Amino acid sequence: MDPIRFGLAAAFVLTAPGALLASWIGATRRLTAVEALAWCVGAAPALWALVFLWSRLVGLTWSRPTILLLLAVCPVLLLLRAVRAARGNRRPVAATLARRATAVRWSATLPALLIVLTAGILRFKDARGLVASPWVDGYHHTVIVQLFLDQDGLPRDYRPYVAADRFDYHYGFHALCAAISWVSGVEPQRSVLWTGQLLIAMTPLALLLLARVVGLGGFGALVAAALPAAWLWFPAYYLSWGRYTQLTGLLLMPAALWSLRRALEGGAFGPGLCARTTVLRAATAAALAAGLLLTHYRVMVFYGLGALLLAFPLRGLLAGLPGRLLRLTGVALLALGMVAPWLWQGLGQSLVGFAHLAPLKTGLAQATDAVQAAPAWIITQHHGGFWLRLAALGLLWAALSRRRGAWALLAWTAGALALARPEPWGAARSWALPAFALAISWWLVLAIGCGWLADQTSRLWWRSRRTAPWAGMLLVAYGAIAWLGRDADWASRPEGAALVAAALGLTLLGRPVEGGRADGPAATAGRVQTGLALLLLAAGAATMPGVLNDSTVILRSAELDAASWIRAHTPQGARFFINQTAWNQGAYRGVDGGYWLPLTAGRTVSLPPAIYALHDGAMVRAVQARAERLEAAEPLTDHDLGILLDEADADWVYVGPGSAALERGMVSAERWDRLAGLRLRYRRDGVSIYQRRQALAAPAASAAAGGPATGGPASGP
Repeated sequence: MDPIRFGLAAAFVLTAPGALLASWIGATRRLTAVEALAWCVGAAPALWALVFLWSRLVGLTWSRPTILLLLAVCPVLLLLRAVRAARGNRRPVAATLARRATAVRWSATLPALLIVLTAGILRFKDARGLVASPWVDGYHHTVIVQLFLDQDGLPRDYRPYVAADRFDYHYGFHALCAAISWVSGVEPQRSVLWTGQLLIAMTPLALLLLARVVGLGGFGALVAAALPAAWLWFPAYYLSWGRYTQLTGLLLMPAALWSLRRALEGGAFGPGLCARTTVLRAATAAALAAGLLLTHYRVMVFYGLGALLLAFPLRGLLAGLPGRLLRLTGVALLALGMVAPWLWQGLGQSLVGFAHLAPLKTGLAQATDAVQAAPAWIITQHHGGFWLRLAALGLLWAALSRRRGAWALLAWTAGALALARPEPWGAARSWALPAFALAISWWLVLAIGCGWLADQTSRLWWRSRRTAPWAGMLLVAYGAIAWLGRDADWASRPEGAALVAAALGLTLLGRPVEGGRADGPAATAGRVQTGLALLLLAAGAATMPGVLNDSTVILRSAELDAASWIRAHTPQGARFFINQTAWNQGAYRGVDGGYWLPLTAGRTVSLPPAIYALHDGAMVRAVQARAERLEAAEPLTDHDLGILLDEADADWVYVGPGSAALERGMVSAERWDRLAGLRLRYRRDGVSIYQRRQALAAPAASAAAGGPATGGPASGP
């Protein structure tokens, strides 16, 4: 029943607020049904983030009943608006709703929904068998969602999980998860995983809306949506990293750009637009921009580049420029006003604390090579290089054909690359926007570029009989370039240069005849194009391998039994020593289910979530000192291990399956077995739990400890 309750809750949380807002201000009036759904889903994290922010400021708390009440109001208000519209049109409500349903172009809607359904099946298949979101991000995202539930809304601090008195994490994804957890009753451990996978399945919707923003539609938009659903390694691989916050920002960005585009239309107030419409459009664009800032700071930079291109287009720059500047300024000021409390209390205080941590030996104040690096496999994995070359050719062809959206996307790409790699223009790299963050977002550009290629080929093929040969030859030439280009030196050879030149020549020859009226029936072309897009989807779904990297799974199902044993046989104040290893920018992470014990068993451990490195200077020093001691002492003596336990204030030790692949500075179960001061209390499925003997002497601890573990032998006196 949990998956069913989760699905229903997620459907309401993701669509109800956006649908209500869209019906009130007409934000989706010029969109198709699927594009409108994409707008509602994209707007959801922004709206929930703002609701939680301002409710905290006015002292309003949240719980399951209040969230349910809020969601129940949305369909009621939607129905009331439908009744009002029906009265205005002098039609029955049922007739009005039926008229809206029949207005939907199902021939375009059903293929898009099939793409989303296929993506959902593949993404949840990837997560089958997981009990929690993988990797380090997955853990601290779950901790933050638990904080939402514990503190009845937007958290004020990270306690008891991290000794930090200010909450400053970008929280749009977590607000969404918390609302779904409240409504469905599914605990955050599973809600984060399931919500993240559901959002990955929604990426085809975001691409359809982004395609609309850049002027790509029809067949090209369907191809762009099908690629991340069944072919591209990203965003599916976000699962292995728990990279759901950046994903949420990328889903929100197309909706924010579409709203900004609508807000910038016309002059100062727009011809034919009343002041109320102008203000509502600006407020909507501001709300989504503000929500994007609360969802992911780096994606906000990508949005800023898009906003500049919308305000200052490459063609027609001077036409209506004063009005666009006025509107853009108004949207920016409104957005800043909506997030002003967060900019000071959240992000602002975080930057102050970050500066104080800079002198520590963490490397947190400087970007490390690991963060700046963008390994090639991120883009080339699973035929990614092939699609990348097709995308580049498609963008080139569309640009040569004077498609404004293609030029805008090329300009956006150049701007993003300049920010991520600023050395050529004399600036230093920054951890704030590393090349890695851009590389794992590249699937958006790649999918749209391939969509342009499909759109251009289709236009040329269906234009007339004399242009069809150009389309066929171009498709063959571009496919050969993309496939043969796997060899890095191939393009410099004579045959490679000749093929590239031939493809460019065919592109230029075909461009003048792309205009004009199509000879063939549009319905036939549409059916063939839809069939080709679905065939591409089916081929990808049949060949797409699993994306889960098993080495990033920290909590495994067998360790849930150990967590249950800990809840039943250890005192509430028990503190566990767990293994740790270096992770990112000087921070350390746990390696097994012991890392998750604060959530799965309600017990504290020697290493907090990785966000400690940005807040708790004392913990930063303690963790690093422990790492230095572990790495320096080879082999570890009983005295060394005793000091480690004393410094961590731990009377218990947890060693899980993740500690089997030992790295430098980690302690194995076999080494703990030889420590005279420990007693083995539990061993099962690769999990070993020990208790210090001096803790056994304490009456309270002895009374709470109980007998041997069920299913696991106890050892020692």
